[in-house]
Amino acid sequence: LEVGDEVIQLLALRSLGLEFLAGLMTLKIFERNENLCEEGAPPSEVCLTLDGQCRMCKKRPEGNLAHPDDVEPDARDVPPDQILLSMLPRFTLVGDGPVFMGGGQPATVTAAERVTALTINWQIFMKELEKRPKLWAAMTAAAGARYAAIEKLLQKKLRAEERRRRQREAGYGEGAGWGAFGEEEEEDDDLLLDPMGGGELPDGDEGRD
Repeated sequence: LEVGDEVIQLLALRSLGLEFLAGLMTLKIFERNENLCEEGAPPSEVCLTLDGQCRMCKKRPEGNLAHPDDVEPDARDVPPDQILLSMLPRFTLVGDGPVFMGGGQPATVTAAERVTALTINWQIFMKELEKRPKLWAAMTAAAGARYAAIEKLLQKKLRAEERRRRQREAGYGEGAGWGAFGEEEEEDDDLLLDPMGGGELPDGDEGRD
């Protein structure tokens, strides 16, 4: 992505119904393993990734540390006290959850490679969204569904790791590798990626009533 590629930036915003933010957002580079947002942190900035993948991770329950043979291949760079929930592609909105739901960030999002993103202060983001009640309502509902999906996916990932641990200890042995236990069924994690929760953008002028 060329930093000056305004067409891609506008198309990314338009795909989410957020093109009215085009003049308010700035470009920012996140280097590999740099956090875009951190679990539990208060809202700071909202990011729309333009290129590069990110990892979405949650803190593990206390005392539950990862064994190298029990984690997915994509999770090799994840700290042992975190669990990988999903790999987020470009054009993903990050850091917006607390704007709608309050509290801290529901998960940590980290650049898995060099990531270019459009960023905006969360208070400016909220102020602009509040001018568009239909869009605000739709994104709030979607954020609630996303929070529920994150918790559901966390529990599924923990159960999958526990199954792999039991299988490894029952005879696969050290170094058997994650693939030896078979891949889990793919999780339908669209709610983690789509700020509209799979729904349609509100009718009208950018969600205005």
